[in-house]
Amino acid sequence: MSLYGNRVDNDQTKTYHYSTSGAALCGTGNAGNNISGCVGDRRGYLLDTFGIDVNNTSRFEFGNWRNAVTYGADVFNDKVKTFDSRGNSNITTPSGERTVGGGFVQLKSNYASWLEVIGALRYDHYELNSSGTALGASNTSSSGDRLSPKITIGVTPVVGFTPYASYAEGYRAPSITETLITGAHATGGGPVFFTCADGTSGLFCFRPNPNLRAEVGRNKEVGVNLKYNDVFTSGDSIRAKFNFFRNDVSDYIDLVASTPELTQFGRFSRNYQYQNIANARIEGFEAETAYDAGLWFVGVGATIQKGTNTQTNVGLATIQPRKVTTSGGVRLLDRKLTISAQWASVAANTDLPAGYVPSTAYDLVNLYVAYQPTPDVTLNFSVDNLLNQYYRPYAIPGSSTDGTTQNDALWTSAGPGIVYKGGIKVHFGGA
Repeated sequence: MSLYGNRVDNDQTKTYHYSTSGAALCGTGNAGNNISGCVGDRRGYLLDTFGIDVNNTSRFEFGNWRNAVTYGADVFNDKVKTFDSRGNSNITTPSGERTVGGGFVQLKSNYASWLEVIGALRYDHYELNSSGTALGASNTSSSGDRLSPKITIGVTPVVGFTPYASYAEGYRAPSITETLITGAHATGGGPVFFTCADGTSGLFCFRPNPNLRAEVGRNKEVGVNLKYNDVFTSGDSIRAKFNFFRNDVSDYIDLVASTPELTQFGRFSRNYQYQNIANARIEGFEAETAYDAGLWFVGVGATIQKGTNTQTNVGLATIQPRKVTTSGGVRLLDRKLTISAQWASVAANTDLPAGYVPSTAYDLVNLYVAYQPTPDVTLNFSVDNLLNQYYRPYAIPGSSTDGTTQNDALWTSAGPGIVYKGGIKVHFGGA
């Protein structure tokens, strides 16, 4: 059983503005930039998460079948609070609360050494609501639940070689932002195109969707697992997995624009709303390989995938098309010290709905160090994005046309620059 709590408190202060006209400084008749306010303005995002996860496995034999029944339940609660003194973060990242939970039971049965069958059922339930003030209106809430099955069959005709086939259904509850976002997208200094129902004005209007339903995925997968020991030297190991998958998702959640309307600046969509697309398909290929010689190790993993709205044959904005990750490291000081590096190469998503600003292709280098002076103490340190690369991992809806100073590439969400992390893990008590 795990009981956990986590708080992410992100406080930001605006320190710079590229304008030289003095617009960055607030004063009489000047409220600053309507996206990020004035120099010195503060905004923040507070996310509190509390949860519990409990499970157990019971094992028994029946004839030549070895069986393991695993059963459990989990639940977590997210509370989001956003404040922004003069910008529009309260609109684009609304406050709210979400509770997600469920229970499951799984039976894994092995016959002799060549057959494995896994069957499972999972029940999911979620509840989501706003604080009311975040919407400038009455409270908005939604909920849903579902029972999802899974079946996997694997055979091992020779030791180390296991082809398998799997069918599994999944359930993804909508997020707070997807359900509750409402109000105008700020202009960033450009002209106002529309006035929204809540009285705010901007480039377009976000609309909440309390009727948003959870996504249901039906994933089909075939692949092979490879597992070999003592291949080149005593104690080494090779692990690999290759699989093809196709996930047909009903009620897929995506940001949808309304039919463009004629304004004095041209034709633009008034409303954007997260909606359920009837059907979407995500398919591709995955590979994971790893070799461990004890004193050193290396691995390569790759994912190549495509996501499509099957009704329009247009790509999905939230799909990452290709990612290749290469990692390797060494173990020193009687294997108490582990030093490793990772290189992740990610392709840009350019198969997008009309009007989207694409993500960028990027390469990240990360370093990791772990030291275990005693069996119960582990020290770790890492540097992510070692080369401090600029990249935009997500595509966003665009708005730039002639007649507006909005710079979409500027306002897209860039990924973090160089990040340093350190930690210590201490184990108390028995084994």
